[in-house]
Amino acid sequence: MADLHVAIIGCGGIALSHMEQFYKQQNNVKVVACMDPNVNSAASFSQAHQIDHAYSSFDELMAKETNLDAIDICTPPQYHTFYAHKAISAAKHVITEKPFSLDYEEAKKVVDEAAAMQVKLMVMQNYRWRPEYVKARAMIKAKQIGSPTLITITSRHDLFAFGADEYRKKMERMSLFEISIHYIDLFRFLTGSDAKIVFALTGRKSDSPYVGDTFSVVTLKLEDGCICNLVTSAETIGARINWGAETVIQGTNGTIWLNRDSDYEFKSYSRVLGGASTSTVLTPVKGWFGEPLRCFYESIEGNTEPPSSGKDNLKSLEIILSAYESATHGKSIIL
Repeated sequence: MADLHVAIIGCGGIALSHMEQFYKQQNNVKVVACMDPNVNSAASFSQAHQIDHAYSSFDELMAKETNLDAIDICTPPQYHTFYAHKAISAAKHVITEKPFSLDYEEAKKVVDEAAAMQVKLMVMQNYRWRPEYVKARAMIKAKQIGSPTLITITSRHDLFAFGADEYRKKMERMSLFEISIHYIDLFRFLTGSDAKIVFALTGRKSDSPYVGDTFSVVTLKLEDGCICNLVTSAETIGARINWGAETVIQGTNGTIWLNRDSDYEFKSYSRVLGGASTSTVLTPVKGWFGEPLRCFYESIEGNTEPPSSGKDNLKSLEIILSAYESATHGKSIIL
């Protein structure tokens, strides 16, 4: 891979994960600048990670860093498309954290701009690279459990005890954008099918420190007929914070059970494989960001469409926004 020069936008916890899990292991992808509106955050981040230049202004960064190839956006969600638009307008490749945007039209505009400028645009849907879901998808594609008929995912966290970022507490729409988006995208990844019907309910505790929704139930009917049900909560008192979920994938010829909530267990029962029940304990992923970042930069090098591209992610974003519409009006949304 040829040398690529990168700037990180937003110098918080996600940027730290990107540095530790990917950039510090690379010889050909170098972070040469970082930017955060908080000048102290930018300065301390650059010092901690030996980054040459720190900025508090994106425009100044772009004016002075003339050899940049890509921008890695690690800001709170409301700024994702703002910085993506600026970067793409300057002909830079972009990877942005999820959610892609809080607004579909803004996201669509950025996708169209990336196509016009012939630059790569990828959304960090890193759960697609978790080993249990990679293995489950391979089994589904190989028809080892037949065709999926019902997928249920339950994800519980206690973010307040964890010490959630302040921006999450202020989001008017929180749980679907911050937690559920991972699993909505996984439904699509696992099945290769998009939703045609969306129904959702959202809520929050009366004394919650969050402004927006903190728990939700989303039900999808996919184009292939599979029904998907997702339960997420950010305020499950006493829950572990490991960003995991319990998943059951039922098929016409078998079932897959995934349990990241306790012991990272993978179990399956397949008639196709002779009716044998198997159980495999998967090694927990130490870093969830390294593989998607590697794939993004390989797409630049090979001039290929990145996985979880901006164009593809519009489908996941549309489902989330439809879920909020459903919860607001108390009716199913037909896509």
